Amino acid sequence: MKQIDLILENPGKSSSSAHAVKLHGALMRLIDAKLSAKLHEQRLRPYSLFTVEKKSGLNFRLSALSEEGFPLIEACEKVNEFHLSGAQSAVRVLQRFVYEDIMIEDMYGPVPLGFSLKFSSPTTYKQKESFQNLFSLPPLLTSIADKIREFEGVDIPNDVLYAIDDFVSITDYELKSIAYHIKRNNVINGFHGHIKFSFADPESGLSVALMLLMRYACFSGIGAKTALGMGGILLDESTQS
Repeated sequence: MKQIDLILENPGKSSSSAHAVKLHGALMRLIDAKLSAKLHEQRLRPYSLFTVEKKSGLNFRLSALSEEGFPLIEACEKVNEFHLSGAQSAVRVLQRFVYEDIMIEDMYGPVPLGFSLKFSSPTTYKQKESFQNLFSLPPLLTSIADKIREFEGVDIPNDVLYAIDDFVSITDYELKSIAYHIKRNNVINGFHGHIKFSFADPESGLSVALMLLMRYACFSGIGAKTALGMGGILLDESTQS
């Protein structure tokens, strides 16, 4: 797996959500057209991305889960500016941070007593044909498990995902509903904020499985529409309760 952060000039006006969607389009134009078309047709994309607005500029994080997604990383390593749809001028790359490649084996580390999860970009999941704006752990874990099974061959059964939901404790949270604008007349319900979890038994198999999924989600994203800027997370394992 590969990951890169770009600090961009803040294009202004549009929300951070809209920036992510437009950056996805600009990125697709930088790679081979056949690969772009192939990626567009896939149900599970081998990459995720999201943006966060900061004082220093617009933070753009791109992660690739397999070799098929690596050309996107390579494009971001070379590009000096993005031409966003509807923008009057190009958006310059101010800084670039390329992280060390990571393997799935690197994610089987010690389990903390607890952890904090920040939903840095709006997050959603689909239930009964509708996108949801309320937090629910099982469908979010299912979205990660689907990708880790597809790209790493690691199978975490659904009954384990539901057992995790009963096993882990939520100790604090602050979540808010938010609308995510894909484009005009295409708005998706979601939520953002943070949530803290604790383990009664960090050495149990369920704790190990959950931490593997959470660490993988830092690359895969969580929930739906992760290729269009949703479900970007930050994981803090220093939380002790």
